Amino acid sequence: MTLGLINDKLIADGAFLHTLVNTLPDLIWLKDLDGVYLACNPRFERFFGAKEKDIVGRTDYDFVDKELADFFREHDCKAMEKDGPSRNEEWITYADDGHRELLETLKTPMRDSQGKLIGILGIARDITERKRAEEALRESEEKLRGLYELSPLGIALTDMNGRYIEFNEAFRKITGYPVDELKELDYWTLTPQQYEGQEAAQLDSLSRLGRYGPYVKEYRRKDGNLIPIQLNGTLIAGKDGKKYIWSIVEDITERKAAELQTRESELQYRTLANSGQALIWTSGTDKLCNYYNNVWLNFTGHSLEDEVGRSWTEGVHPDDINRCVAVYESAFDRRENFSMDYRLRRHDGEYRWLQDDGCPRFNSQGEFIGYIGYCLDITERKRTEENLKITASVFENTQEAVLITDANNTIIDVNPAFFQVTGYTREEVLGLKPTVLSSGRQDKAYYEAMWQALQQKKAWRGEIWNRRKSGEVYAELLSISVICDDYGKVVRYVGVFSDITHIKEHEAKLSRIANYDALTGIPNRLLLADRMRQSIAQTFREQNMMAVCYIDLDGFKPINDTMGHDAGDKVLVEIARRIENTIRGGDTVARLGGDEFVVLLLGLERYDECATSLERLLAAISQPLIVKSRACAVSASIGVSLYPLTEEDPDILLRHADQAMYAAKKSGGNRFHIYDRIQSNRLND
Repeated sequence: MTLGLINDKLIADGAFLHTLVNTLPDLIWLKDLDGVYLACNPRFERFFGAKEKDIVGRTDYDFVDKELADFFREHDCKAMEKDGPSRNEEWITYADDGHRELLETLKTPMRDSQGKLIGILGIARDITERKRAEEALRESEEKLRGLYELSPLGIALTDMNGRYIEFNEAFRKITGYPVDELKELDYWTLTPQQYEGQEAAQLDSLSRLGRYGPYVKEYRRKDGNLIPIQLNGTLIAGKDGKKYIWSIVEDITERKAAELQTRESELQYRTLANSGQALIWTSGTDKLCNYYNNVWLNFTGHSLEDEVGRSWTEGVHPDDINRCVAVYESAFDRRENFSMDYRLRRHDGEYRWLQDDGCPRFNSQGEFIGYIGYCLDITERKRTEENLKITASVFENTQEAVLITDANNTIIDVNPAFFQVTGYTREEVLGLKPTVLSSGRQDKAYYEAMWQALQQKKAWRGEIWNRRKSGEVYAELLSISVICDDYGKVVRYVGVFSDITHIKEHEAKLSRIANYDALTGIPNRLLLADRMRQSIAQTFREQNMMAVCYIDLDGFKPINDTMGHDAGDKVLVEIARRIENTIRGGDTVARLGGDEFVVLLLGLERYDECATSLERLLAAISQPLIVKSRACAVSASIGVSLYPLTEEDPDILLRHADQAMYAAKKSGGNRFHIYDRIQSNRLND
């Protein structure tokens, strides 16, 4: 072969190899010993989001973050140190579209013709779907294994000779044998001899149909006791070509006991049906009654033969017959439960009210076989309901509002005074809940306590804020009584209430007089003491600081003496207003008397917050005043005690603030001073 032909072949082979590399779905690249890219295929270009010409001559650190580049370099070095192929798995994100893939990467050291290491060849294959499939298969196998192990049903695999090959824990518990002993036994060891004939039939089914059961029999346990079971089985072919039997074994001890209990219950039902107070009847699919219990027969005075042979409506009051028949037949046609009240003639001729509740009957196969009903004599309950109506009418002329609801708390009646108090007419509230009057002032806990009292004591009394139809909120004194029937069942709630808004307003006025300064309208000394106790507790909970600021006005006395007390009062009102406008919503300002005020600053995290607030107060108070057309000015000396830096007793905090105020005044006024125990002792000396 000539040199030209050899060269042509090499070129052709190189072109073929280049085409092959570029069409492979794998990522292929070549690096030198320093990790500099020498070549890559189009699939790899997608990873970096760059063309081969822009990748060659650069390293991983030019395209991915340092952590991932370090990872790539680490595995490059491992392959070179190993001097052989190195595999690893790695998650990468493609730069071209942002999707992620799990790659299985093979890195192989490359050598030249003299055996010198010249670089690393990398080939990476997308194994994302394979991994997902493997994980799904593993999870599926784990679930099946979990179902097998945790199944309450016994599961066992036997060969065609009945020898146990595999079984779960439920099967072992059914037999009572330990695992090692059970593996030495076979199906026939557990089967009592009397089942031989039935076993033959099951084996025949297995050979013909490939399955057997369901089949009820007994196993003989290790302790010798017999246990009732139900078996189902199927024939399978093993990997070795042999046939095996999978069997599912259910312990039906409880079912057998339940069947026995059902038979006993039927007997007990007959006994109870004839010994209770309920009148019980049954009917067939023809809608005709075919059974009455002894209580019914004693009530009507007829024999069972006479009662069955006549229509059940013959003893019903003429006014109730059409309604009763309509309810019964409508429910019967729909196979629905029903409940109705009607009057039935007793053996002495008196009509008694009965509550008749019926429901459809079905046999064990779910087939409809008729109805069963039980009736209770509710004559006394009916009389109670009538008496309740009469009692309610007594309240028609009372001056207090009366509201009556049913057991579901739905309004069924109100008296005329209800309109006078609430503005709602009777027609507007019938069928509604009393919540139509709710003002929203009482929280959920308030109503829960109310209902708890009604359930336990059958009565509740208290004050409540409600809303009139006009939207006006008013206070009422409300008493609620629970009305029950002879069986203790709640049938009515009766609420009686009166408007006490004028009383509450008078109480509020008295409270304001007692707690607020008459001149300025801000809290007085009494309310301040309460606010200080609350503020100390709040500060302790929130683990921050509060400042008690004792304010005495500088220059007030000359104004009061020269311009009169009315001028002084105007100054005090204006100063109170300025302080209120300067402090925050959660803070408090109070007047102790004369020209002395106290401000409580809450929620302080740092000392400079307090200082800033005090500077604002000084600035606000010292603004010029116009009193009786004359310009005048006052300033303030403010003493401050901080909690928890000093004692938590309100009186001590106030006294310390007072001492600090005198220190501020001695220093020239129009300033604040923070209480310091050492300085205070010196001043007192």
